[in-house]
Amino acid sequence: MSCPKDTTFAVKSSIPYIERYTLSSYLAAELAFELAVWHEIAQSYSYESVPGISEGISAFSPEDLYYNLLGACIALTLISQGQAGSVTQFSVAIAKTLVLVLVLVLVLVLVLVLVLVLVLVLVLVLVLVLVLVLVLVLVLVLVLVLKELDAYAKNETKQMFDQIDNLWWNSKMHVPEKLLVLKRDYETSSTRMPIMPPKNIQHEHKLSLPQNYKHYKLSQFCATIAVANKIFYYLTS
Repeated sequence: MSCPKDTTFAVKSSIPYIERYTLSSYLAAELAFELAVWHEIAQSYSYESVPGISEGISAFSPEDLYYNLLGACIALTLISQGQAGSVTQFSVAIAKTLVLVLVLVLVLVLVLVLVLVLVLVLVLVLVLVLVLVLVLVLVLVLVLVLKELDAYAKNETKQMFDQIDNLWWNSKMHVPEKLLVLKRDYETSSTRMPIMPPKNIQHEHKLSLPQNYKHYKLSQFCATIAVANKIFYYLTS
């Protein structure tokens, strides 16, 4: 360890210089940290660096003393390396150290950001793959269902819509105009046949809900609904 010699150092000459220098460095660092502690204590009693502005809110905040201690440790390291021969030398050494620390912090932050970006990219890729798989499954199911139902092709569907234009709907109207739909089915019974376009009666399929269960008739328990259906049918027919 190289240390700048100071002939005015008032300690027992019997103690080796290197020990006196090291001991003084340790004491200086400890005293600097204790001053920082006392500064926090003063702040807790509303100390004012600027008259009229209390610093009580800043007293003993979570990071204060830790970073004060970090500063004392950095200074002690530089002093122990013999880089405190003068205020200028010490200031330059501190500046270099802080730059190095900042560079390391920036590198760590960049690495962390890169890792987070990679993780996000992987998550997004996984989500996209899952969405694509789900879409493919849905498309496959839809194709199978349409095939099972003997669905019309796109051009055939358009022809069917054209056949009922001005009968069931008006192609010149737009949502939300009520006359867009010309044909309405006011039947409310739970047993019903679909209203089919002309020339397609052969495709109609009757649907119904159960009306009896064992020896019970649902109409016994749903008389109100049955009456309401009849009234509604009478009013709309």
